[in-house]
Amino acid sequence: MKIVIAPNSFKNSLNALQVANAIERGLKKSKLNPATQLIPIADGGDYTLEVLIEHFRGEYREVTVEDPLQRPVKARYGLLQQGKIAVVEYTKASGLSLLKPDEYNPMQASSYGTGQIMKKCMEEGAKEIWLGVGGSATVEAGVGLLQALDIAFLDENGQPVNRGASGIAKIAKIDWQQVPAKIQKTRIKILSDVENHLLGDQGAARVFGPQKGADAPMVEHLEEILTRYAGLVKNATGNDINEIKGGGAAGGIPASLSAFLHTEIVSGADFLLQQMGFDKAIADAQVLITAEGKIDEQTLSGKGPAIAAKWARKAGLFVIGLGGSIPTQPDSEYFDVLLAIGNQPQSLEEALKLTAENLERTSYMVGNLLAVKG
Repeated sequence: MKIVIAPNSFKNSLNALQVANAIERGLKKSKLNPATQLIPIADGGDYTLEVLIEHFRGEYREVTVEDPLQRPVKARYGLLQQGKIAVVEYTKASGLSLLKPDEYNPMQASSYGTGQIMKKCMEEGAKEIWLGVGGSATVEAGVGLLQALDIAFLDENGQPVNRGASGIAKIAKIDWQQVPAKIQKTRIKILSDVENHLLGDQGAARVFGPQKGADAPMVEHLEEILTRYAGLVKNATGNDINEIKGGGAAGGIPASLSAFLHTEIVSGADFLLQQMGFDKAIADAQVLITAEGKIDEQTLSGKGPAIAAKWARKAGLFVIGLGGSIPTQPDSEYFDVLLAIGNQPQSLEEALKLTAENLERTSYMVGNLLAVKG
């Protein structure tokens, strides 16, 4: 029996490769004696960089840039195909994980550091950038990122506005005509796992603002700021950025970049599976095991494990999902079985420490069950 093991990372615990290795160890100890193929996956968020660079044997680079609050941070990015393609993960410079909880503040947090990385990649000769935008700390429509790429956002006195949403509230003019051709022509694939628009009840401010530290009044202020900004962009470029499906990801980065640069928004999970030849891996397999720290409704609506499960189900595989937690009603059109890996009551801190052990034990039992199933 061939089993493809294609898990996502477990946040604050194991990366996707470590998860895959733990699952494989459990299966190998069981009575099943399976053939296994490991394909760690991501969907544009945490560990997207590592998954791609390790899979394609790319090259890591590091550069010092601004974190969301303008402090210096060393951030990794990657190069593929002798530098023709650069892989940039938003979390490395502009992610919420770089901040302490009491520092969360979308009025101040900026994406400038991610723009610095992208500009460095362009200067080094990258013709295409794969930008994973999950896990952001920002709700400023990527203005900081665009500032780093030489687009000028000016106040009523003709001076550059400050970083963060508080700065974009003061934009009076957008000057993007002098952007170097190299920046304008570089192809940017934005890898995302959400379909939210920039504005509205399901938009960047109201859905994602609270996750990044915004209380109710701030959420409505952010909505006002983004609405005004969308109007300025339309006046400057003719593009209605609120029409863009998925434009609200990462505080509005896909919407904003699409107005000024050569971009394409893609499903992060689907794109990565395509690039890694997932269809070929499952063509002669019988079982898929995927996993994520928390399998919930958001997972089932389009994150990496659900997309992998969708592909596998279409190919006729038996699909198993493992998670630190699973839905109370674990029904899904793509999974045959959803299993929680914990075996006793424990705190989150304890569960995180035991993730590898729990994955290995659960996979051992899964292997024994599959051996009986035949």
